Amino acid sequence: MVWLLVLAIVGTNALALMIPDVLFGSRRSAGLRYLFAAYTGIQIAVGYLFSTKLQSLKVWQQQAWRVIFILFLTVGTVAGAIDLQKEVTWNKSDDKAKFYIPAAENIDRSTDPLLITAADPVQVLTLSYRVKPETKFQLLPDDKIQTIPKDRSIFLFNPSERLKQKIENLANGTLELVENRKDELKLWKLDR
Repeated sequence: MVWLLVLAIVGTNALALMIPDVLFGSRRSAGLRYLFAAYTGIQIAVGYLFSTKLQSLKVWQQQAWRVIFILFLTVGTVAGAIDLQKEVTWNKSDDKAKFYIPAAENIDRSTDPLLITAADPVQVLTLSYRVKPETKFQLLPDDKIQTIPKDRSIFLFNPSERLKQKIENLANGTLELVENRKDELKLWKLDR
């Protein structure tokens, strides 16, 4: 009856996501966070498989399953070590990383950068994780800004049109689009 519990954990979670994907063309089942229960069920099933096979009655079967278990752990450890060295892992959105990584590189190349934004805090935190610690952030509610420092490199992250115009007027400069992802995430740099 243990197999029924594991099947229920994996099956209900996976099917609840895959059926709407097939019927309505969505992509819920592609996200790791939605399939967490299914992955947990698969891990329970693999753990149960090894625990039962390592207690087999025949000695040669126990030895064979020990070798398989050691190979399984070795491959998992090597894959984890390789995955740690990657900038973007398989369970993260490679599409969004194509914006944040080059955007952070552009900011890091400048001297004494200041990032001005009124964007979603999650997006700002994601970008702040990638930039060097010296980067200053100015979070603006409702695009309220009074002065622009003259001695800093100024970047705007997802600014409104009103904020862009206000910055260009205050700094007597022009804004250049540095990074753009599907018109959803944009990074601008102020040229003076």
